[in-house]
Amino acid sequence: MQANKGGRATQQLALPFELRKRSTFERFVAGENGELVERLKAPRQGAEAIWLFGTPGVGKTHLLLALCQRHANSAYIPAGDLAPTALDGRARIDVVAIDDVPRWLGERRSEIALFDFYNNMRAGGALLALSADRSPLELEFALADLGSRMRAAACYHVAPLADCDKARLLCAAAHERGLVLGDEVVRFLLSHVGRGQGELLNTLDRLDCSSLATQRRITIPFAKEVLCL
Repeated sequence: MQANKGGRATQQLALPFELRKRSTFERFVAGENGELVERLKAPRQGAEAIWLFGTPGVGKTHLLLALCQRHANSAYIPAGDLAPTALDGRARIDVVAIDDVPRWLGERRSEIALFDFYNNMRAGGALLALSADRSPLELEFALADLGSRMRAAACYHVAPLADCDKARLLCAAAHERGLVLGDEVVRFLLSHVGRGQGELLNTLDRLDCSSLATQRRITIPFAKEVLCL
């Protein structure tokens, strides 16, 4: 941990290299989410809370990581893996992104920790970004004051990509890996693999590894063999 010129501690992201490298705004295919991406790339001055919600696989984690990539003094906290004690000592960080925050909701002690942290961040003029599967209007809060604060956050629905945008995503990711995907292979993957962006990219990783190991091109028969389709 290292102090910056403003006297705050710089929190580096302890993330695998590939995850850090890929989770940028430039690698995010926005589709209908252009307004949200621009808001995250240039957040407003002063304290702010932004709530992202949508179904699994639409890119919420990618956006939170991309936000943290833009700010040296930031922290990404996956609520599914960490307890609210992970917030201890982070109120002086400029940007905190809490992924899958409903994991901490419904239990009063956890919500008090989050509420206190939220108030401390606001006092310091920091940005708090949260992700969930639903809007705060659709969630039950054990602590009424926390529910009130979260419902006042700037809420954005992260819309799934259309097939044409998913095709762009696959082709761009393949290009980064030095792969060439024919249009017919892209159409096959879109129709036979789960539609979430994460699942599509994980499938591409599997095909890439198998292609390197066997020195074979990625064709529809090859994809069927590797994916057991």
